[in-house]
Amino acid sequence: MPVYNAGQFLGAAIESIRKQTHKHWELIATDDGSNDNSLAILKSYAKKDKRIRIFKNNKNLGVTKTANLCLAKTNSKWIARMDADDLMHPRRLEIQLKTLKQHPSVVVIGSQCTLIDKDSKKIGKKLFPTCPKDIFNMLFWACPVQQPSIMVNAKKLPQNFRWYDPETKTGEEIRFLIRISKYGQIVNYRHSLLQYRIHNHNLSLNQNQKQVFYNLFKIRLQMVLKGQYQPAFTSLILGLFETLIVTHLPEKAILPTFQAIRGMRDVNLNFRLPTIFPALRTVHLSA
Repeated sequence: MPVYNAGQFLGAAIESIRKQTHKHWELIATDDGSNDNSLAILKSYAKKDKRIRIFKNNKNLGVTKTANLCLAKTNSKWIARMDADDLMHPRRLEIQLKTLKQHPSVVVIGSQCTLIDKDSKKIGKKLFPTCPKDIFNMLFWACPVQQPSIMVNAKKLPQNFRWYDPETKTGEEIRFLIRISKYGQIVNYRHSLLQYRIHNHNLSLNQNQKQVFYNLFKIRLQMVLKGQYQPAFTSLILGLFETLIVTHLPEKAILPTFQAIRGMRDVNLNFRLPTIFPALRTVHLSA
């Protein structure tokens, strides 16, 4: 679990791990140069629970490098990702571990997600495909797995497998999922095992959404051209069509539109149309 300025939510995230029905776990958390009380919270939990190991970066390195540092600290063959502001379902580790053991062809299992706000109030849901083929093809036009919901069967990976590209600032999970798909199937559990928190400090929400999309499309296209990824033809067309839409949408409309298409609730968007639409100058979209 990489941690950066997550003090407001960190305690609840750790408590959700401590309440797991599967008790044999180890939490490896690295503070990435936080300037709030995150490190103090981590230390307080490490004192009362020996299953929690904490580390600290002397300066902020970013989520990809910090996640790699966390991963280098474990020899476990069953590795679950978690973000410092989310909440686990009490049976998450139990269910995912059982599924991976029963299905040795699976290398990654994620889940559906419940969306919560800063006060832990449910505000919607985020659904993902469960079929490995659908997940693989969806990688070209959207992320088909919520990264902090995943558990990985690391027994299927080579010793030199590099989890995240340290130079990738956004969309590191796309490159990771495409590369790890060489070693087994990627699936999603049919029910929600993660409460994914939406708040003002989400890294993915505080960036230029057009630039984020173009960066992700570039990663996907590069991996296709290099022969590292071969999605279905329909997925290629969908991805190109999506790029065309993003190019013409106002920047502030991209995220709400995407959230509406994905079925995430309580999404509101207001923007004014050009004068060529005199009868309908203001559009309000609610999902």
